Amino acid sequence: MDASSMPAPCGPDTFTNRTVIVSGGTGKLGRVICRALAEGGANVVVNDINAEATANLVEELVSDGRSAYGITLSAVNGSEIISQTVSKFGRVDAVVNPILGAIPWKHFENLTDDDFRASFEANVLAPISIAKAAWPHFKAQNYGRIVNFTSDGMLGFPTASTYTFSKGALFGVNKTLAMEGAPFNIKVNCVSPIAYAPTMERHIQRFSEDVQELFKTRYKPEGNVPMILALASEGCKISGEVFNTSGWAVGKSVWGVLEGDNQMRTVEECLLKMDQVTTKNTKEVYEPGSMVDFTEFQSNWILGKDSKSKS
Repeated sequence: MDASSMPAPCGPDTFTNRTVIVSGGTGKLGRVICRALAEGGANVVVNDINAEATANLVEELVSDGRSAYGITLSAVNGSEIISQTVSKFGRVDAVVNPILGAIPWKHFENLTDDDFRASFEANVLAPISIAKAAWPHFKAQNYGRIVNFTSDGMLGFPTASTYTFSKGALFGVNKTLAMEGAPFNIKVNCVSPIAYAPTMERHIQRFSEDVQELFKTRYKPEGNVPMILALASEGCKISGEVFNTSGWAVGKSVWGVLEGDNQMRTVEECLLKMDQVTTKNTKEVYEPGSMVDFTEFQSNWILGKDSKSKS
């Protein structure tokens, strides 16, 4: 499957009169997202710290008859980015954050505190800063869309602990922002995309040959775009979800819980029953929709009540 043979990810009027900020807009994913949004009729704000790449992308889009504007600021300057956007286009409707900070490929003991701070600033504070600055505008117009980028790396990725910790933070805050935004038609979702690059070679060698070939031939940046645009669009009615995207395929990522044992009163009992608690076997996984849902589920099995109905 080739990107050139795929249909346009959205119609030419899907984002008409909508202003969308793409932070990290000149990266591997950012560029294709910006172009697709522009072709869908959006006013695209390309936000990136790379001034030359930002200017070039904006020039490309404008020369194609699209509406685009560049802001060369770190995304941690969310208030200024939103201010410039509103000054230029009069409003902001969506924020898409394919931001990726540099990854120091080091074993945990060789990382510095500054490595973690830099990753947290780029991958967490930056997208949160823009979203937070856009929030009052979203509330005032009773409309807003936020698409943040997490990663399946949070499931465990040796020598990438700064990356996994920071991307996991966006997974964690996702439902909270969705709940706070619900009364104001603000939809907040996350995507966990995959786009092949030669730098991934050393990581995919452990996969079977057919999976390695899939990475190289189908996992194009464009293969993530349709779902990202769907979540940024007016038609999006869901919120608080996390989707894994790659190769024009979409799945849902969840945090689930299993019933444990309700008689864990001593260290000895905990150690003796550890396998029982940690082995799935035939247990059903429950996906809580909120902290309240989780507490209710947990309380049921602690009290010995039937909680299967919630699975």
